[in-house]
Amino acid sequence: MWLIKLHSDPFTLNTHYMSDYKEKFLTYYRRVRQDSRRKDANLGAIPDRPPTQFVFGAQEQEDLTGQALSILAKIGYEGLKREDLGKLLGQDVMEPALDIMATVRAYFQVAYKRFMDNIPMAIDYELVRGGERDIFQLIWTKLEMDGPNAHAMCDEYAQEAVQVAARRQELSKKLERLTEASRRLTVTV
Repeated sequence: MWLIKLHSDPFTLNTHYMSDYKEKFLTYYRRVRQDSRRKDANLGAIPDRPPTQFVFGAQEQEDLTGQALSILAKIGYEGLKREDLGKLLGQDVMEPALDIMATVRAYFQVAYKRFMDNIPMAIDYELVRGGERDIFQLIWTKLEMDGPNAHAMCDEYAQEAVQVAARRQELSKKLERLTEASRRLTVTV
């Protein structure tokens, strides 16, 4: 539960991942917004092509994207990829909202990764290795080793069970008899 409380305020020092994710999501949201605006603008418009012709198939879209990247490389924008094309779109009135969306989504991604790493570590720390921490202090206080009757309690804790003491005494007597018998046999031989 303490780990969930720890994550209650948005915070990260992982600015590298945060900015990378934000840029990727901002590009994605811009592209989706642009596609949406393009579709809205085409509603009710008379199509340029005959209805029997397929408009922008997947292959044609890839060809146009490849042509655009090729032309941009010729004019000096080398090394661009398909996802970089969204950055070239003009300023949108919804840009602040897109920026907020991208920031929130990027933070979620960074926090998600951190959370997924920290939960198993916290479980290990609290449950698996938790018993070894402060064990001496726990024993000392719970067993009242610092109290007035500490010596008597230690004697009681160290005292062996009655059955074990009786068996030990019985075995000790047998050992004495066997040792004496062995000594007598050695002397007579």
